Amino acid sequence: MPTFFEALADFMAREEPLVTVTIVDTMGSVPQDRGAKMIVTRAGLQFGTVGGGKVETKAIAEAQKMLNGEVAENTKFVQWRLAQDVGMTCGGVVKLYFEAQNVGKWRVVIFG
Repeated sequence: MPTFFEALADFMAREEPLVTVTIVDTMGSVPQDRGAKMIVTRAGLQFGTVGGGKVETKAIAEAQKMLNGEVAENTKFVQWRLAQDVGMTCGGVVKLYFEAQNVGKWRVVIFG
């Protein structure tokens, strides 16, 4: 099985639009540890996990909004209280970092 970075390199080489999602901080009871990562494409989860269940479902939906242009940012942090914001029974807090890759070609215009 490839590592996260091998899988990411494969998607990047194919220039497939994707979002990497990383757990950057946690507090209390959460389904996964800091540093957990996943790769999401328009087709859904492709590699890794940020804990499964409701938190992962919500993270995939957020990543797909970025890929579909529903969210203006290419990078963003979110912090979810798992009981209140996600509807989970564990009462912890998770902070996720989303980073879109290969979502648009640069257009350079030179004036002068």
